[in-house]
Amino acid sequence: MIDALPMVKFSFVGGPYAPGILKGYNLQHVYAVSRRDSWSPLRMWRLIRTLRQERYDVAIHLSMATASLGAFIMYASGAKHRIGCRGSVGNIFFTSAMEHPHSSHKVDQVNKYMRWLGIHTSGERKLVISNEERYWAESFFRERVRNSCGQPIGIFVGSRQRKGKYWDISNFGVIVKGLRSHGFPVVVFIGYYEEASREELIRGSLGEALYI
Repeated sequence: MIDALPMVKFSFVGGPYAPGILKGYNLQHVYAVSRRDSWSPLRMWRLIRTLRQERYDVAIHLSMATASLGAFIMYASGAKHRIGCRGSVGNIFFTSAMEHPHSSHKVDQVNKYMRWLGIHTSGERKLVISNEERYWAESFFRERVRNSCGQPIGIFVGSRQRKGKYWDISNFGVIVKGLRSHGFPVVVFIGYYEEASREELIRGSLGEALYI
């Protein structure tokens, strides 16, 4: 979207990790908000006050969920035009609502959503990594992954079980075993929330790997 509209100034409201993830993008502001903030009227008021002071012309809800915290924040931002998808409960917060794009993959949904807005996008999401971050990663793995014939392969075992995205940990174990048999070092990423409580199970199922 930023590349498609180079003359437009963009800001982003996202989760707690948004400032770090979007550090390399040409964004005017990146605001972080968590679900817990919805229970803190003072923090929510400060964020909404800041957004309203910016006097945004257009706000686009990218999550495509009609009745969510993000949709409410967008509504309260004071933007003249608020674009989102019409959900099962109808249109609550948007001045312009479109039908939810039908696709099994989130990236495909967002690409179709953007095309409806006249912005042609394609491909996966990507991170913009600085030279300093790249050097740190290379040094980190050079010190911890030795005597291997291949580049490290990262595995993230996290998922939302309540949304039907959970994959049994034993399946990951089979994959990791196969990678090790071909000489690839394996890096397993343990998420802070759902995976941290299952770390012992994950380690026992996946075996030898670098756990982060």
